[in-house]
Amino acid sequence: MRATRAAIRSTGMLDRDRQTRKSTGMPLTEPLTLSSRDVADRLGVSRPTVARLIATGDLQAHRVGRQYRFTESDLDAYLQSARVAS
Repeated sequence: MRATRAAIRSTGMLDRDRQTRKSTGMPLTEPLTLSSRDVADRLGVSRPTVARLIATGDLQAHRVGRQYRFTESDLDAYLQSARVAS
């Protein structure tokens, strides 16, 4: 059974994974990748909108096979660039 990131987050499995990596000496800087669905959910937009952001170059992505993957830093960079001055 494939667990979704939301389900993993709600159970705290990501935190446990980070703790496990910390205790075993695995680098914590290893980026966790996000799918286009994860990014769409975080931004509150549709998946076609995410595809449009990639096509226009506003959102950086990594192509793995036929899928796009994103790192947290890709998403953070987009959010910083899309910030509106108040």
